[in-house]
Amino acid sequence: PMHFSWRDVQKQLGDHDVAIEFLRVGARYQDYVALVLRKGWSKPCLVELCNESILDGLYPDASSHRERARFACQQTFDPIIPFLEEGDNIYYSCDGKLAQLNFDAFLAPSNDLLSQKYQLHRVTSTLVIPRDFERQQFDNLILFGGMDYDLSQESILEESQLYHKVYPVEMFEWKTPVGASFVFGGRFDERTLSSVSVSSLPYTNEEVRRIAASWTNPKGVFQITGKRAVEESFKYWSITSNPEEKNIFHIATHSCLLSSDNLNWEGLPISRQEAAFKRDGLLFSGASYAINKIPYSPDKMNDGILFSEEISVLDLRSADIVVMSACNTAAGEDSLDGIYGLQRAFKIAGANTIIMTLWRTNDKATMRFMDVFYENLFSGNSKYASFKKAQQTIRNEYNNDPYYWAPFIMLD
Repeated sequence: PMHFSWRDVQKQLGDHDVAIEFLRVGARYQDYVALVLRKGWSKPCLVELCNESILDGLYPDASSHRERARFACQQTFDPIIPFLEEGDNIYYSCDGKLAQLNFDAFLAPSNDLLSQKYQLHRVTSTLVIPRDFERQQFDNLILFGGMDYDLSQESILEESQLYHKVYPVEMFEWKTPVGASFVFGGRFDERTLSSVSVSSLPYTNEEVRRIAASWTNPKGVFQITGKRAVEESFKYWSITSNPEEKNIFHIATHSCLLSSDNLNWEGLPISRQEAAFKRDGLLFSGASYAINKIPYSPDKMNDGILFSEEISVLDLRSADIVVMSACNTAAGEDSLDGIYGLQRAFKIAGANTIIMTLWRTNDKATMRFMDVFYENLFSGNSKYASFKKAQQTIRNEYNNDPYYWAPFIMLD
């Protein structure tokens, strides 16, 4: 049981802080409202917004954020503006369709981006408001990238056994259902024009190398690429990390989603949300066998797809930041208590801050975004300030096109 009230939220607010909870209410939970709270108020203010049907034309893609940014703001944020002052720190938690939209890209009545008028902080709950203004100190930087999706089975088995001998990580394996088909949200490489097959991502190797080079501590940086980046490598790090540490886990790869057309959960004692955890994942080296339905050795060998189901049972309390440098990683199954998918799985596992994406990203722009983010983070800036600087840099370099800068969101 969670025994808290709005007063517990209010105690954390400063003079220029605002807490906003976006909620769905009504008999069919299709009417959006916002609970707005400031320091000194005698109670929260309930602001009625719109019906979910009005938002049907908004999707988590660049087109929606490019063409309907003003409409999105009119329906979801304009009614709240009378309670705000320019420059406010706004800590907001989303529900339903709003969880898969980027408020930073919405256009205010002045035709300025909301992110230019307010300091927008997306949080899991306004009960916990992040305060990371001091210089950040991290213990380890663990980087996964440059995956070899077509790694030979012999090499997979050879590498995976190094982990299985130390810890039986196969106990945490959720195997891809036989005959399953996949929908991809893979990062888009303009040189190959491939986003359907499990194509290599040439910039991810360079991305990992450059992030490692910006790390100021000569120790504590680990680059896990190519043959070494099997699924077991991530599980091993989560198992062996000290919960008291503050680590960064960076995963540069493809994301995937099991097509529901080939899945049948009838007769299984699992909920809709539990089923969602078994559908989306991140690809590691050797994943092409499961993707292409090619038989492989099941003997102590994971299938190369790290599903949300597997993430949710790991211990990631040491993960102060998890960066999913892949596409559509903020997607998931919408339920009455939030989005079930990779983001929920990492939160259950104990991750603090998550950086993820709303749609398919450009491989080169993603590498540049990460360059700026980590350069600022390791220079002593806060996570939030570093993230906003990266957004602004990509916005300037790519003519303010939301396709390049707006897919990235940060969730505390």
